[in-house]
Amino acid sequence: MTYPSNFKLFYENQIRSVPALIYKNADSKMIDVNPNSNDTHWQFSLRPVESWGEIFTARDIYEYFDQLLGHGLKNYYSPMSKLQKLKMIYSHIYKDEKKSMMKYVIDAYEQGINFEVKTKIMKDLKAERYFKSDINKESARLRNELMTNKPLLEYVEKSIKWLEQNQNTTFISRLEPLETLIYLK
Repeated sequence: MTYPSNFKLFYENQIRSVPALIYKNADSKMIDVNPNSNDTHWQFSLRPVESWGEIFTARDIYEYFDQLLGHGLKNYYSPMSKLQKLKMIYSHIYKDEKKSMMKYVIDAYEQGINFEVKTKIMKDLKAERYFKSDINKESARLRNELMTNKPLLEYVEKSIKWLEQNQNTTFISRLEPLETLIYLK
């Protein structure tokens, strides 16, 4: 559910059926951010819904209530990677102080991977191993390779052990994303 927090953005884009249930593909962009015509501030605009997910209106929810959870799990949650699921569970949107350590651990993992990718890309460009036009492709390849060689769950387990020995242990650290739910019919 996104309303009313994003009501203005959705309302300006002719999406006025509120409340609504919104499903979004994890790897898709929902919003475009561009400078305005004067380059004085940024403008936010909603991309076409079909390019990033689906919106179910209150009427849809009423009519298809018993099918919507299964639909979301099958089409949106199951295809997500473990990293995407963990990031969703520990999203910065949720203001839960007990989740702050896991948010920090996941961010540190991603920052470490990104730093290694950036360092390697810069080194390879300097050595002229590929063209600048190949940076995105090479970055994605390196990122996938590093994440395979340094799995997130291993990093998180080591971090949690260290944190438990050296820090406050009142934080939440669920390593496995929620895979099964009880359906209420």
